[in-house]
Amino acid sequence: MKVDSQNEMDFVVDPRSPCFLRHRKFRVVDRLHTQRFEMDIARPDIKRGIVRHRLGWLIVAAVLLAAATVFVMRLKPAAPEVDRSTVWTDVVHRGNMVRQVRGLGSLVPREDRMRLIPAETDSTVVRILVLPGALVKPDTIIMELANPQLTQEAQDAALGLNEAEADFQNTRVKLQGDLMDQKSNAADIKTH
Repeated sequence: MKVDSQNEMDFVVDPRSPCFLRHRKFRVVDRLHTQRFEMDIARPDIKRGIVRHRLGWLIVAAVLLAAATVFVMRLKPAAPEVDRSTVWTDVVHRGNMVRQVRGLGSLVPREDRMRLIPAETDSTVVRILVLPGALVKPDTIIMELANPQLTQEAQDAALGLNEAEADFQNTRVKLQGDLMDQKSNAADIKTH
């Protein structure tokens, strides 16, 4: 260090000072600045404070980085890019939208919507008149059933009816004949 005695006050020129290194000319540095370099006292508590301060900022930065990473990982993937030539663009119109869907498989009705209606007798389905899913009314015939035993019983009943009608006609004719005989006998008695 060199002492500059050109000024009225004592000033010390410090070649290590930033001002001295910045300019080519010697700059004057006051005594307080010089004392700071000459009389440094070791203060480990300040150094520990600085280290703690830097460590705190480092921890905060690490937590923010981890939070940002978790946030980015939870984001939904971006919409896929589509060629402009494959997209149809148009003006939106209000109205019904018809959507046709085709697929393989079979439709199965919901279990809670199915109603099983048992037949009164055992029989075989001969013909289905209404397809599944069609609207029906209470008097709509859905299918024709056949039971050979019931068919035989119906034919026997029809023959029995025809026999009873024939017997009725015979009895009627006989009674009419008997009535005529009674009337002729009554007329003979009155004439005698």
